[in-house]
Amino acid sequence: KPKKGPGLRTFNVFVKGQYFNVEVEERGGKPSVKAVGNTAPLIRREPNSTKEKRESRKRELDKNKAEVPVPQFEEGELSVIAPMPGMVLQFEVNEGDHVEEGDVLVILEAMKMQNNLTSNVSGVVKSFKVSPGTSVEKNQVILTIAR
Repeated sequence: KPKKGPGLRTFNVFVKGQYFNVEVEERGGKPSVKAVGNTAPLIRREPNSTKEKRESRKRELDKNKAEVPVPQFEEGELSVIAPMPGMVLQFEVNEGDHVEEGDVLVILEAMKMQNNLTSNVSGVVKSFKVSPGTSVEKNQVILTIAR
């Protein structure tokens, strides 16, 4: 059984009326899909003109996107960043609280799902960089932990 990593996320999944609590960890690399049961072949075709329009639009959005400032931290300070764009719903800890690895720190809503962001270190919550109700971008700092 593999050890649970720092990127572990928990989801509530309903399949044919049955409830499952599923833990998922991003492992990196190219995504893959494994089909189970009878399936039809999946064929993705996209005309070049559509692909070019999409890439052009993406470049334009990237160019216009505001840069998220990179805060300066003292040595021994670690930051918890948003793994995806979303909205901070609530913090499960307060400034000054001692946290252990795996403790839930903040609940981030993304694509109408609530994601528990957990600590990957033990330490003390030093400061919040955003407040509940704030929309955050991917990789934006949410809070800092002093070791």
